Amino acid sequence: MRIFGIGKKKEEKAPACSCQCAGLAPEMDVPSVEREGIGPAGDGLSIKVLGTGCASCHALLENTKKAVETMGLGAEVEYVTDMTRIAGYGVMRVPALVVNEKVVSAGKVLKPQEIVTTLTHKPEIVCEGKPKVAFICVHNSCRSQIAEALGKKLAGDVFESYSAGTQRKDHINPDAVRIMKELYGIDMEKTQYSKLISEIPQPDVVIFMGCNVSCPNLPSQYAENWGLDDPSGKEDAAFIHTIAQIEKKILALKEKL
Repeated sequence: MRIFGIGKKKEEKAPACSCQCAGLAPEMDVPSVEREGIGPAGDGLSIKVLGTGCASCHALLENTKKAVETMGLGAEVEYVTDMTRIAGYGVMRVPALVVNEKVVSAGKVLKPQEIVTTLTHKPEIVCEGKPKVAFICVHNSCRSQIAEALGKKLAGDVFESYSAGTQRKDHINPDAVRIMKELYGIDMEKTQYSKLISEIPQPDVVIFMGCNVSCPNLPSQYAENWGLDDPSGKEDAAFIHTIAQIEKKILALKEKL
């Protein structure tokens, strides 16, 4: 198959499709989202349906949207039909469901209840002691520094918090430092500094804050993309809003792990 970089052009074809959908499943009993550690705003969930436009692919897309809506999540479901992107996930059969960049199902039309179970499943982290969580952004000067500080303050009993970037800044954002000090009494300049990914321990969990460029490839047992806008250069209200979002997501991650 040429789209996977193998074989001759005349053999080119799309990933195999199950084409066994029987429409949408009926209403289902949905577990408490908060109890399972996923908040009502989606808390960084990245959800994609990979497909070729066939009936099965559309059925999985609609079932996924139904599950997300019924759970009260704010996450959007992305429908990916580009063959190059699908190939990048190593998928040979569609439809496929991808959650936080991990393929959780392929070649099957999951029912809404099955999708709910998948989205509320707690990750199994294998590590010695508390799991190491790395908060990653480009410059490690604002959002990821805030997350590291709040992770240590609010979830230090559950996981270890680190932050890093693909580039280094010579200082932490002064507005972030000032507002974190006002809101939480945390002086980030005393205990934190801008670091490269290579300077922190190998993480068990990776949280991408919302990269403006392609997120770096950082191996981990579990990953999320929180998709947060960078408040740098904006008014205090933007920082306060971002900090509140990070606090909420930190608490949700604490429950999840």
